[in-house]
Amino acid sequence: MTRAWVRVIPPCQVRVLFTMDESYPNGIPLPQDVANVQAHLESRRPVTAMVIVKAPNPVPVDFVIQSLVPESNAAIPDVRSAIIAELKDMILRDGAPGLPLLVSHVREAISIAAGEWDHVPLSPAANVMIGPEQLPVFGNVTWV
Repeated sequence: MTRAWVRVIPPCQVRVLFTMDESYPNGIPLPQDVANVQAHLESRRPVTAMVIVKAPNPVPVDFVIQSLVPESNAAIPDVRSAIIAELKDMILRDGAPGLPLLVSHVREAISIAAGEWDHVPLSPAANVMIGPEQLPVFGNVTWV
């Protein structure tokens, strides 16, 4: 388990969502992983609490980037790789159940990529809304 979110629902329910970022490409645990965490928490929970463990529902976020300007045409593959790495890092850092993925952070992640000089972000054009049991995950990048 690498990240976890706990939500208390009165009077006695506790919901736990978690990821396994180092085990799976998008970090979303498998059903057996959820069962293992549920069993572990069941053995340690107070008798008055009902614990529900779930894997977050992934919300793939796709990106469309136009007019990418690196220092030279030879640098385009490296700059694209750097942008993808920054976008993945931003999603890992900022992505959380119930919180929007901010378009300003998307733009910032693209802008700080090594070798990026300019770009026109087309998608997402606004904050990506994320539900209370959802988690943003990296989708695809389309270069226009």
